[in-house]
Amino acid sequence: APSRASDATLGDIEQSGFGVIAYASWYEPLLMDNDHYKRNASGIYQSQNVRYWIDDHDAEVGFYAFFPHNTKGLTLPDDKASTDLSYTVPATASEQTDILLAVSKGIVSDYIGADNQYQPVPLTFRHLLAGVRVRFADIPDGWKIKSVSFSGLHLSGTLDFAADNPQWTYTDAAGGVISTDNPSAETLFTALPTVTASQTSQEVTLTVVVDDGTPAGRSYSSRLTAVWKMGNKTTYTININNYQFSIENTTDIDAHYVLSLIHI
Repeated sequence: APSRASDATLGDIEQSGFGVIAYASWYEPLLMDNDHYKRNASGIYQSQNVRYWIDDHDAEVGFYAFFPHNTKGLTLPDDKASTDLSYTVPATASEQTDILLAVSKGIVSDYIGADNQYQPVPLTFRHLLAGVRVRFADIPDGWKIKSVSFSGLHLSGTLDFAADNPQWTYTDAAGGVISTDNPSAETLFTALPTVTASQTSQEVTLTVVVDDGTPAGRSYSSRLTAVWKMGNKTTYTININNYQFSIENTTDIDAHYVLSLIHI
């Protein structure tokens, strides 16, 4: 089994599609209730649930697309009373995944182009989580990394996906742990951001357990100030020299995911 979280790409979306919730001003239930849209041979994303525009020039629809469809740990609203999602990060890196959101609001019902045809709804996806990458650069010969973990985290939260600048609100205490066993030389976690509307960072502990040939092995820990931003990827490079554990400067960079404009 893989030891890392999955990193969403355009190819992933093209292969498995995404879910769409739609709120229509004239329609009391959800117009789309996490409908699964998949790419056909012509490159157009369609759902088996066919939906029709209503003949009302003042009507508006808000479309909210989520990738992956039916993500583990993600709960979406099932009626128009809320635009909040809730999410709990899986504790194991191999079960974690990138979560993407695309929003097109204020689409009018007579969304017709110059050719007198209804136009596709444009969707540009953004990342809702923070990527946390751990690299093992210098490890003594014969040693094996048994596990790597971050502790002291928030693992559950809610987010208003219809907000102009959506932010996470935690719904649990800061005591959660994410980890992976037998990590590769480069391991990726996807976590809730530690930078929110109410805080700029969070104190977490990074722990690495190694097999150095002794019965008990060795454990190294370091307290970190985590500045994990939504849509960014933070890298920790780990070195173990002469039994001393060090972490190089964290690098907070934009995720640089380029996802082409998608139409449904």
